Amino acid sequence: MPLDFSIKPTDTMPGGLTMVLMAGEYADRVTGRPMVWCSEEAFGFVEPVVGECWPRYRNYGHWGVNEIPVDDWRAIVATMRERKLALLAAKTPREAYDLVIYLQSKRATRELVRDFEVTRASAVRMIDDLVAWLEAQFESCRVITLCGV
Repeated sequence: MPLDFSIKPTDTMPGGLTMVLMAGEYADRVTGRPMVWCSEEAFGFVEPVVGECWPRYRNYGHWGVNEIPVDDWRAIVATMRERKLALLAAKTPREAYDLVIYLQSKRATRELVRDFEVTRASAVRMIDDLVAWLEAQFESCRVITLCGV
């Protein structure tokens, strides 16, 4: 079964091995606050960008609550756009793996090699969806929280 790269509303979240993005601080979470989620495996395609642009983020930092200021998210979004272009330019799975993405699961690596074109297109679509969601939150909050569930 291929990796699920879709960004979904939290009312569809199954729990476990998911990454949640929440507009605002974690302590302020309330019903109706904008929140989306994706699978942990899919998030591995963009996770390194968070660490590069927000130095407080550590490997596997997604296993907790990360309240990241919107200004840092702006840098993350800009870098995600650059990575998307690099991913589109990659000619082989190895090139994509080496230059663009961090895969924390053997399954994600297998998917990239097994069906490179589909996996790449799905990852690009996820990046576009994440960027659109993040940018829609920028004016309404000081932080956007990244939280592993």
